[in-house]
Amino acid sequence: MVNVGEADFLTATKKGIDFEWIFYGWDGVNAELKGSPLNIQYVKDYDKALDFYTPILITNEKRISSDPALVKDFTAAVSEGYTYAGKNAAESADILLKAAPDLDAALVRKSQEWLSPKYQDDAARWGEQKATVWTDFSAWLYAQKVLSKEIDPAKAYTNDFLPAA
Repeated sequence: MVNVGEADFLTATKKGIDFEWIFYGWDGVNAELKGSPLNIQYVKDYDKALDFYTPILITNEKRISSDPALVKDFTAAVSEGYTYAGKNAAESADILLKAAPDLDAALVRKSQEWLSPKYQDDAARWGEQKATVWTDFSAWLYAQKVLSKEIDPAKAYTNDFLPAA
């Protein structure tokens, strides 16, 4: 196993790397734009437990109990951004490029075009999570000995701080 770290994915594959875990929304789209064919294997196609949430927002019980308004306000702001980006792919790409003009504009636009319909996907609202996803994934992690003890998936996540649908 070789950790390529921050190395460019396409460069790494030309230097003897046969397999790499990538974020398709960036590296896969970049490969398409550069005409580099990929043989994509989606792990979720092999085991439904590997269809997990990413990215996720994380806080802790102390923050939730000491300042629930902050958690709710932060989640509302993130929700507003993702919801906007999901409905306005081109405009949200332009916003990112204005903030980070050194990024490859074609890649940002194509990535956002690919990602935007996935931000909410099949959820009733952005950020809505299902117990089965947490149950299946945590059980898989435990079975693989990634987790040393079983967890209560109901305590691993909450939809309580999401804005109303």
